[in-house]
Order: sequence, then structure tokens, then C-alpha cells
Amino acid sequence: MPIRRKRETSEQRRYTRGSMKKRIVLRRPAHLGLLLAILIGALAVIAAALFWGSYLKEKSDAYRDSLQNGEWTVDEETATPYPVDVPSLRARGMWPLDSIGSTLVDSQYGGVILPLNQPSGEVYYSTAVDEAAGKEPLLIGADLASDVANLKNRGFYVICTYTVTCFEATDVSMRAYLRGLDLARLSAYARAGADDLLLMGLPSGDSAKDAEAVDFLRELNRLLTDTGTRPAIGVALPLSAFSSDETSAADEAEEGTTPLYAGNLTPGRMLTACDYLAMDLTAESVQTLETILPRIQYAYVRYSLRLMLDREDEEVTEEALAHGFDRLLEVHLPQSDAPAS
Repeated sequence: MPIRRKRETSEQRRYTRGSMKKRIVLRRPAHLGLLLAILIGALAVIAAALFWGSYLKEKSDAYRDSLQNGEWTVDEETATPYPVDVPSLRARGMWPLDSIGSTLVDSQYGGVILPLNQPSGEVYYSTAVDEAAGKEPLLIGADLASDVANLKNRGFYVICTYTVTCFEATDVSMRAYLRGLDLARLSAYARAGADDLLLMGLPSGDSAKDAEAVDFLRELNRLLTDTGTRPAIGVALPLSAFSSDETSAADEAEEGTTPLYAGNLTPGRMLTACDYLAMDLTAESVQTLETILPRIQYAYVRYSLRLMLDREDEEVTEEALAHGFDRLLEVHLPQSDAPAS
């Protein structure tokens, strides 16, 4: 016998339609919440992309402007513990007490460079530690503070150069003695009133050597904490310290290639314990510089480098000026001349 389906009444149909409507209404907020979450997420991604793009553009524009102005420096993470304003200028090396500054008046030079010692260690100016040890200076009766004051009164920026000798010693006891001598002398020289104290002879080139140099610089900084008028401390580094290529000098000579001097780990390490860097090009010929100078522009701008050149080689200086380098230290090389009397 066929089963008869019970006919729905009008009230039952209304109830069924009402239930479906209610279910649809109840579901709607869940769908809207999901869509809203997706929309907010998309807007957040777009906003982040716009912000990041704007930030990168700002950094790019700042970098481009800094390249033109020569003001690009290292990041704040590697800023020096004793920030000192180191001006851009051209300075020339002079013999101590040898017509100091007279030939530079009304010239293109804004600074004078005074060597404090020879690479072999003999000092031009005596200090208390030298007097106590009975060491005679190469310049008898000379007074560094007086010479510095004389130059500054004439309007010159005074840079003193000192060759650190302790790292040349192989004997541990001798190295410790020479380290103390170097630090004591530098502490005394720093109180003479010079604007800059540029150190040469510090080890560099790998992690171990860099660590030795940084430790020496930090100890010197501790000694100079209470000097009141602390000079800017600079470090002269060889060209190889800025090479970003791993090819050796022999490979370069064989292949005829020149590395890109765009900076390496060593400059950043040194700048954690000093105020500025100088790239030592005193041993480079003008023929070599013709190739090198275009390749050091990035490092020159990024680190606000000063370039050290031999003051006697006018062709080298002219080549550097022709390439737009104006922070030049035309240093006197003590080993090439006899001491002044």
C-alpha cells in the first residue's frame, strides 16, 4: 500500500522558511569576519610594502647624496666610543723645527703633519719616560707643545704621526716593554695639544692581528680618558686592508687584475676603537695609482678616509687631486732624510 506523504500546512512551511532564514543570518557574521580578517591582512601587507619601499628609497637617496658630498660614514653600530669631528683638509708633512709652517702660509694646505718618531723607534721629541730611561731625542731641546701652539696660532690644523714599534718585537718580554713605552709616549704626546694623533705600524689583515691592534687602541683610550683635550686618534692601514677580493698579490700580478677596494672586516674593527682611518699609499707609484684610485672611491667615501701620500712625489699628489680626492696627508717619510739639528 503506497505511503502517503503528509501535506505540510501553511504554518509548517512558514516555520521551515523562518528557520532557514535564521540559520543564514546566524552564519553571516562568521563569513564577514573571515572576509574582514583577509582584508585587514592584505591592507597590512600593502602598508608594510609601501613603508619598506619608502624607507629603502630614503636610504638610497641619502646614500646617493652622501656620495656626492663625500659624507658617507660607517653605521652607528661601529661608531667610535669617543666621536671627534675630523675635518676634511689637505695637510703637508714638515720637519720639526724646520721653518715650521712658514712655507704653507696662504697656500692650499690647511694642516701640518709633525712626525714624532722614526719607524726604527727613535723619537724627535723627548717625553718624561724617555728622560727617565736616559734616552736622547733626535731634536735636542725641542718642545712639542710649543711647536704645536705655534702652528695652531698660525691657523693650522696639527696632525702628529707616530709609528708603534712594539709589534715588531718577537720576544714576549721585549714586546711588553716596548708596548708600555709606546703607550707612555703617546699619552704624553696627546697632552701636547695636537688636533690629531695618527698611528702607524699597527698590525692588521686578519682576525688575530686586528684584535691585537684594537686591544692596543682601547688601552690607549683608557689612558687618555682624563686628558680633557683628547686629540682625534687615527689609524693608518695599508691598501690591502680594504681589499674585498681574496686573490693574492701573486695572483693579481700573474692575471693582471686589480681587486675592488670596497672595504673589509679590518676597517670596521678598527673604527670601534679609533676616530678615523687613513689609507697608506706612500709606497705606491703614480703608475699604480692610475689603476688603484678609481677603485678606492667607495671606501674613501664610506669611511671618510684620508689618503697618505709621499710628500716628495708631486706626480702622485697631482694624480690623487685629478681623481677628486681632497683629504690628503702628504707625509714626510723620516727614513729618507737626515734628522734636523
